[in-house]
Amino acid sequence: MLNVADRRISPRRLLLAAAVFHILVTLTVSIVGKSELFPHTLNTHGIGTSFVIDSSTYREHALQMANLLQEGKLREWANIGPPNLSPFQLRLYSVFLAALGPVVGYGILAVEPLNLAYYLLMLVFIYLIGRETFSDSVGQLAAIVVALWPSLL
Repeated sequence: MLNVADRRISPRRLLLAAAVFHILVTLTVSIVGKSELFPHTLNTHGIGTSFVIDSSTYREHALQMANLLQEGKLREWANIGPPNLSPFQLRLYSVFLAALGPVVGYGILAVEPLNLAYYLLMLVFIYLIGRETFSDSVGQLAAIVVALWPSLL
């Protein structure tokens, strides 16, 4: 007879499911944005213009920095510092835009690998905190709830 521990889904499988789910949501948002189905909600780059106001600003600055990288202007890229924005986050996004932008476009698909890494790391940390603080099942439940939280997708 199987006990409860044998019937539960492994954390690795849940993490893989979360990764696939995140990628599918990103692809859907990108397609909806490119199709201009909701032009006042999502722009053609897949960025939520009505609910994630700063994303367009980040994209523009990261795109300027990506252009510097593509032109080989590393010194200018390293010294640029847009006001009121996280320079570290912008640098990471600009690297992905420079590398993947020419292939998949300069929207959310280009930065999906980075966003996916953030998403999965966050789920792992939430699981570990829940497991250490309460129990393994609480850690899994907390990670599942956060994985499905709309604003994190």
